Amino acid sequence: MAFTPSKSFVNMEQQLKTINLRQDRNLFFMFIIVGILLNFMAASMNDSMMPVKTEYQFNDGFHFSYQDSSEVKLWILTDIFNIKDIIVFSLGDIVVIFSLMGFIIKTIMIVKNEK
Repeated sequence: MAFTPSKSFVNMEQQLKTINLRQDRNLFFMFIIVGILLNFMAASMNDSMMPVKTEYQFNDGFHFSYQDSSEVKLWILTDIFNIKDIIVFSLGDIVVIFSLMGFIIKTIMIVKNEK
């Protein structure tokens, strides 16, 4: 005689999966907030602008270039990464982007799981 799970047992298992996915999604949301706070700290400590290394040449009203990292407070959190002189980004930006991707993926998984 084989064990066949009842409909309520299967429904409970699906609900537990959804709860776990929601908890994972909340964790990603928390990391999004952390990334935003990292960017806020870097900008607020540097006259409400995000410092960029001088060789990147970004002076657009939101960024300012610095000659020496000793001029900048919390320089490790500033826009220190560069992609082909088109875009500059910081550690906070990386945290936000990857967390947002995870948040979206988990939300899609929750919607598929609830159907």
